[in-house]
Amino acid sequence: RASGRAFVALSVHFDHEVARILHNLAIGLSMRGELERALALQVRALTLWQRAHPPEHPDVIAATMNLGRIHQARGDLDQALALGEQALVVSERALGPDHPEFAMALNNVATMYWDREDYDKVQALLARSLAIQEKALGPDHPDLVLPLVNLASVHKLRGALGEATALLRRALAIQERALGPDHPSLAHPLLGLAGVAMAEHHPADAVPLLERAASLRDRPDSPPELRGEARSRLARAQVGERRGGQVP
Repeated sequence: RASGRAFVALSVHFDHEVARILHNLAIGLSMRGELERALALQVRALTLWQRAHPPEHPDVIAATMNLGRIHQARGDLDQALALGEQALVVSERALGPDHPEFAMALNNVATMYWDREDYDKVQALLARSLAIQEKALGPDHPDLVLPLVNLASVHKLRGALGEATALLRRALAIQERALGPDHPSLAHPLLGLAGVAMAEHHPADAVPLLERAASLRDRPDSPPELRGEARSRLARAQVGERRGGQVP
């Protein structure tokens, strides 16, 4: 009887380790765009982990969410959302509604609803995620910058430009305090603020923001596409300024 229990324990351990390898391979293949191979491996990993663990186990939740993200990348949003929502429910039950890892799950599902263009749902998920992270980290933590910028992007898309501006200014202030005024990461919220100014047909307000962003990205170690983005947006705003607010 003891030897039987030992065999079962060894089998569970073996399944767990094989699933870990398959899961990591699926992530790598997905990042390389090999989605069909990634899908097959992730399904196998999830099946093994489901055999070894209860639904609330972190590995089962992670595999379910990653399988949803692979389906998202394949364009199968129905399947992606079904898996993402399933992982979300189990994650909240396992971790509690205020856990930082649950906030990450909210972000993942928000990207799926973004692809579906359900921006009401995206805004609700990102706002809840931000609230969790604020509670865990405090209101001025640098890790809040990306959630603030993401939420601002949804507000801008929906035409709530005042709300977007407030979030982006807060993100910029946090980064300036944490990194100083000359760090290239500040270009991200600066570009966001410039985008809001352009949406309001105020290119003159966008120009100094874009000049600063372009200056911050004009470094040898900055990727050429990032330098080019800031410069092209600056040129467009300058044309709009010369035309008296008529954005090209």
